Amino acid sequence: MATKPLRLDSPKARLALKKRPAPYWLAVTPGLALGYRRGIRGGHWLIRMQDKEMRPCRRQEALGVADDLAETGGVVADGIKILDYEQARTRALARFQGVPADHWANPVKLKSILKVSDAVNNYLGWLEHHGKSWKATKQMATCHILGNPIGEVPIVDLTKGQIASWHLKIAESQKMTNSGSFKSGGQQIPLGETEKLKNARKARRSTANRVLTILKAALTHQQGLQKKPITIDEPWRRVNKFPEAGVRRDRELSIEEQRKLIVACGPGLKELVQGALLTGARYSELANLRVSKVLLKTHSLSLPETKGGGPASIPLSKDACTFLEIQIKGRKPNDRVFLKADGTPWGLNHHAKPFREAVVAAGIEPVIFHELRHAFAISLLKAGMDPVLVSRALGHKSTRMIEEHYGHLLHEWVASVFQKKAPRIWYRKPGPAIRK
Repeated sequence: MATKPLRLDSPKARLALKKRPAPYWLAVTPGLALGYRRGIRGGHWLIRMQDKEMRPCRRQEALGVADDLAETGGVVADGIKILDYEQARTRALARFQGVPADHWANPVKLKSILKVSDAVNNYLGWLEHHGKSWKATKQMATCHILGNPIGEVPIVDLTKGQIASWHLKIAESQKMTNSGSFKSGGQQIPLGETEKLKNARKARRSTANRVLTILKAALTHQQGLQKKPITIDEPWRRVNKFPEAGVRRDRELSIEEQRKLIVACGPGLKELVQGALLTGARYSELANLRVSKVLLKTHSLSLPETKGGGPASIPLSKDACTFLEIQIKGRKPNDRVFLKADGTPWGLNHHAKPFREAVVAAGIEPVIFHELRHAFAISLLKAGMDPVLVSRALGHKSTRMIEEHYGHLLHEWVASVFQKKAPRIWYRKPGPAIRK
C-alpha cells in the first residue's frame, strides 16, 4: 500500500499528524530539510542542514512556532516568532544560504537582504577553521570592508563601478595605522615623482589589490553557500587589479651594517636578530620556535604554521646550524629557542621598541625587523642561488613572491646562468686576418 506524501503546507494537514517526539522532515533542497514537531502544546518548525563546508557539517536548529491554530481563530503568523509554512520554508533557505540566526530577532531587519559585510563575516568564519592566515585577513577586511560604506551595500545591488571606486580610493589614500584609522586623516598621497612617493603609491596599490582579493573571495564563497553558479558576469569578477603594484626590495643590509646591528642589540634581542639573519624566518616564527623543531641532523627547521597556512620545512646553512646548536644546548624539547633577557618568551610586538633603539645605537639607516628576512633573501640571490631554492628557504610554495619583490635581482642571475649553461649550437672558427 502506497504511503501518502507528507504535507506540512496547511494547519489542517499538520494537525492531522500524530503527536510524537521525533519531528516530521520534508526535504527542501539537497542538504536542507524543513522539520515539524507536533507536541502537546502545539507545533514547532525546525531546520536540518548538512554541508561539508559548515562547522559542524551537520546542524539542527529551531525556527519558530507553527501557526497551527490560525484557521480556528487562534494566533496568526507574524513572520517573526510565529510562522506559516511559506515563511518557515523561506527562513530555512535563508539560514542555509548563510543568513545569521539573529537576523529575524529585530522586525525592522526582516525585509533586509544579504549585504557585503554578511558575506565577508561568513568568509572569515570559514577561514578561521581552515588553517589559513585569517588574523591578517580579518584585520584588513575590518579596516577596508567592514568599516567602509561598501560593507552595507546589498550584494544584489553591488556594481562594478562601486567596487572600482572603492578599490581606487584605497590605492590613493595614506597608509593606515594599526588601530585601523588612516594616517593624515585619510588624505591622498601627495603628487610627485620622487622615489619615496612612487614607492608609497606602489605599496598602496599592492594593499588595494590584496583587499580586492579578500572581497572577491568572500563574495565567491557566499555564492558557494547559496549553491549559485559563478559566472564571469558577476561585477566583482570584472574589476581588475592594479598593474605594477608592490615595492621593490632595494634596501640591503650590508655585512658591516648587520654586524653593527648585532653589536648594538642587548641580550635576548641579539640572539633573535642573529636567528633572523641566518634563517630568514619571521618574528612570529622565531618567537614560537621550539627546540624539538630544530632538526640539526637534516639541517632544517620545521615550522608548524606559517603565514601562508600549513607547515613548512626550511633548509639551514652550516652557520645557522652551528648557531642554533649553541642556542638549544641543554634545553628540553618543548622549550623555546629564543627568549628575552629575563627568560620570558617573546610576545606580540615585544621586539619593536628594543629593535628601534638598537638600530639608532648602531648608527645605520632606519630598518624594521621584517627587513632582516629580506636581507637574508637578497644575500642568497646575490650569491647566485636558484630562485626555487630561495623560495624554499623562505617557506614559500612558489617563486611568485621572489619574482614580484626581487625580480630586479634576478636579471643578472639569469644572464650569468644562461651564459654558462646555454648549449653552443653554432660556433664559427676564427679565420686568418684579411689584409686590405
